[in-house]
Amino acid sequence: MNRLQKCCSSEKRLLSLFFSAGYPTRDGLPELVCAAADAGVDFIEVGFPFSDSLVDGPRIQQCNEVAIQNGMTLDVYLEQVASIRSQCDIPLVFMGTCNTLVRRGERQFVEEASQAGIDAMILPDLPPEEYVRSYQSYFEAASCGYIPLVTQWTDNERVQFLDSLAGGFLYCVSMTGTTGGGFENNEDLQARMASLQKLNLKNKLLLGFGIQQREHFEQVCKIADGGIIGTAMLNALADATKPAPEVVREFVISIRTQE
Repeated sequence: MNRLQKCCSSEKRLLSLFFSAGYPTRDGLPELVCAAADAGVDFIEVGFPFSDSLVDGPRIQQCNEVAIQNGMTLDVYLEQVASIRSQCDIPLVFMGTCNTLVRRGERQFVEEASQAGIDAMILPDLPPEEYVRSYQSYFEAASCGYIPLVTQWTDNERVQFLDSLAGGFLYCVSMTGTTGGGFENNEDLQARMASLQKLNLKNKLLLGFGIQQREHFEQVCKIADGGIIGTAMLNALADATKPAPEVVREFVISIRTQE
């Protein structure tokens, strides 16, 4: 059981943030992640910037462009992950594309990422059947989890298949389209999450896309096991007039109800 799996075994409602490595500065990721950990975030998605995104909205695409211009490379990414791991024990999830793995070599990248401190990976363009065929053995050998996406149109049989592959949680997409839209806790979403809960899945159900404020997170925690926030965090960094770690701490406090 790795760090993410231990985190997801908790009964608490989980909060995750997404950062784009290399944004707003090339070398700022470790202190952003550690600030989030200190403020009470449960795990972090660390995006590796790329230009051909399938699911990212305008803000994350813009951050990716800045990160690439800032000089973010895969070697720098892995160095910063290792730096984070030397400073704090928060679970880290790689977010990127299959192209990153293919260019590096699938086995090599999974091994390097795991050794640096990555606990799981989200690869939106990797079909689960291809994961089983070409990637699963590498992930399992490196004790690295695979995190599949579940939409409102994923049928229950496929959800159960994805659950059998997942290593920590299922990423439930709250809306149609790309990241950064408004969150709607509508009847369809509530019914969908209720139907998923009845499947008695082994992995947590975490909702992402559109969560922007504490009210949204509290609504999410009533129908899921927690929420993932990306665009709203990056918006706060883009508009910041304070040091970035302070912005992160204040953002987390504004989202999470203190227990």
